Amino acid sequence: MANVDDPVLVWLRELILKRGTNTAEVARKAELSRSRLRRVLAGSEPMLVDELVRVTQALELSSSDVGLPELGAVPEPELAAPESEAAPEGVGVDPFGNHAKQLFEVAYQLGCTFRFSARIDALQGSGVPDYVLSQYQRHGELVLQIDAAHHGDSNPRIGDDDVVLTLSFDDLYDCTIPWSAIVRVAFEVEPDEPPESDEPSDDVPHLRLVT
Repeated sequence: MANVDDPVLVWLRELILKRGTNTAEVARKAELSRSRLRRVLAGSEPMLVDELVRVTQALELSSSDVGLPELGAVPEPELAAPESEAAPEGVGVDPFGNHAKQLFEVAYQLGCTFRFSARIDALQGSGVPDYVLSQYQRHGELVLQIDAAHHGDSNPRIGDDDVVLTLSFDDLYDCTIPWSAIVRVAFEVEPDEPPESDEPSDDVPHLRLVT
């Protein structure tokens, strides 16, 4: 079993958080199952060399970045400053605060798929295309889903009064959703699945990452 405190795993976990991404997005880019990636990063299963290569490529790292023996010697990658903190570390729960804002912060911090419903009458001039609003007019609410694997694409800019999201309809639109417009938020829970048969068979050559 791998060590959860292994310097490479610690560094990768910290880098994923600093990049404002999540395991779903990294797994999609690395062409790995999310459950396998979570187990590897948690140290519950050893990481294979080809998986390390895929993850580093997904994070746009060079092989030399992870080839150094000591965590402290690994250079800090230059990260683009986000317009706002979409998922600040250590989000607390304030029962008297803005519930919608807190739920969005938690959803992005957990890296989970979530849906939210917003009142149509509060979305005029929000940037959501008029043809979309007209389609949902009789329902009174617009339901949108933010997939975990595309959190980065939604480019959340969370403010005190609203959230600005890049949403895909017939094109990409920057949409400003007032917190007062949101009436419900629902999360999809990422299950703790049993280990999958991701281990290569005995007749396939492979290398384990040993640190």
